[in-house]
Amino acid sequence: MSEFRQIGVSLHKHWQALPSVDRWRVWIVVLTLPVAVFLGWQARQQPIRLVALMTNLQKSEVVDCTTYLKGRRIPFEVRDDGHDLWVPAHLRAELKVELARFVSRQTEAGITLHTSPMAVE
Repeated sequence: MSEFRQIGVSLHKHWQALPSVDRWRVWIVVLTLPVAVFLGWQARQQPIRLVALMTNLQKSEVVDCTTYLKGRRIPFEVRDDGHDLWVPAHLRAELKVELARFVSRQTEAGITLHTSPMAVE
């Protein structure tokens, strides 16, 4: 226990030796760092709202598109027995343009690129 007391006395001595401006800086960091970590953790925990990007895809088209999305580390889901591709709502417009080149037979296969801002349920 005497070692902890010595450490405490030493810390107190060093704390008192700091100028008041530096003590304020330490307090600001000590108080704001946990809040920043908590807010960052909370932001990461928000669920991602997925919306339909393409439907009625053939298996080969799904493979091409998912390979591209994995390469860019974009979260996605494949639904309807592997025929529909769902992506985050905030990325749909950008991905619609980028992935259109992977879908060569849009009209022949009946593929639908969803353009409305509402999610397809």
